[in-house]
Amino acid sequence: MNIHITNRRRLNNIFVLGLVIGIIFLSLNTPVLAKDNDTDEQVVKKNKQEEKMDEVYVQDRMKALAITYGSTREKGILASIKRFFVGSKPLVEFNKPFGIAVDNSTGKFYVTDAVKSEILVFNADGSYLKKIGVKRLENPTGIDIIKDKIYVSNSTKNRITIFNTKGKFINEFGYITDKKDIKRLKRPTGLAIDEKRKRVYVADTRGHNIQVYNLKGKLLKVIGKQRGNIHGTFNYPIAVAVDQKGKIYVGDTLNYRVQILNSKGEFVRQIDGGPGQTLGSLPRAKGIAIDNKGRTYITDGYLQVVQIFNQKGKLTSFFGRPGVSDKQFRLPAEIEIDDQGRIYIVDTMNRRVQVLKLQPPKKEDKSNKNKDVKQKKSDNKSDNN
Repeated sequence: MNIHITNRRRLNNIFVLGLVIGIIFLSLNTPVLAKDNDTDEQVVKKNKQEEKMDEVYVQDRMKALAITYGSTREKGILASIKRFFVGSKPLVEFNKPFGIAVDNSTGKFYVTDAVKSEILVFNADGSYLKKIGVKRLENPTGIDIIKDKIYVSNSTKNRITIFNTKGKFINEFGYITDKKDIKRLKRPTGLAIDEKRKRVYVADTRGHNIQVYNLKGKLLKVIGKQRGNIHGTFNYPIAVAVDQKGKIYVGDTLNYRVQILNSKGEFVRQIDGGPGQTLGSLPRAKGIAIDNKGRTYITDGYLQVVQIFNQKGKLTSFFGRPGVSDKQFRLPAEIEIDDQGRIYIVDTMNRRVQVLKLQPPKKEDKSNKNKDVKQKKSDNKSDNN
């Protein structure tokens, strides 16, 4: 009797363990293809939209170089099972990552966590180094780095805070007590530094403007005097970026567009995506980056993709889709491209940073191409006969 009971317990334990492994495996590897409230008709519609854009879908050309979960914990199924039973925690992990900056001189990258109110620092290989700003930041968002100084949008405190790369506080600016003063930062979000011109650009989301400072924090200009939808005015701007020529790219989020301004803050052109749900639309532009060929990469928190536009504002390609696997996103936020062409994307709801690189298109096999041409000629002759 005892032997039967023991065997039965063993079988039960094996069954439970197998069930746990199966659940964990599915949770780690099953992509989220559609929202829970999506109807079958909506899912079919989304799939048809993807099929129409196959000619610019570069998902297969995106190489996943690294995925950083903000931790140095063990990875894989066995590690997940171990954590499930033992309850071990990683040394550090993301809660709500948002902004990212890459130090091209060292390869280190810096990620803001809006909920944990800190900056997490990682080596080029994605290994965790340290935290910065734990006691000084509240809801940090946009971030950029110049030489040995880190500038971060200290969003809830309505100011920009500066640290050195060792984590020491240096200075802060932008906070004004007079709530009616247009120069007062009301909710700074995106931040970008023009190193050549020594300018700091801040997207003040609730102020509906872009504020321009020198590196010491002196206000030089406010672009966009009031909320609006005409050229040079903004409606809850979130993202900002600067290219090598000094042009300013503003994610004018609730105008569903990206405005491009010259270094003086004057309107040049725009990527007018609109509020639609199809590719080419910009229902929720969250992050902007410019590569060395002048192409504009825009993350969209609604479409869950990265869209790439040429210098004329035309959509040329895109990658990503909703999901939890590599090269899939859940609310992508800021995006950065380093000097080596590596693309860093803050994948907010997946609580990670993905590092990708766009590979060149595969060269077409000329021998196969010639065979196809000969075959077509042969088919044509047969048809004529």
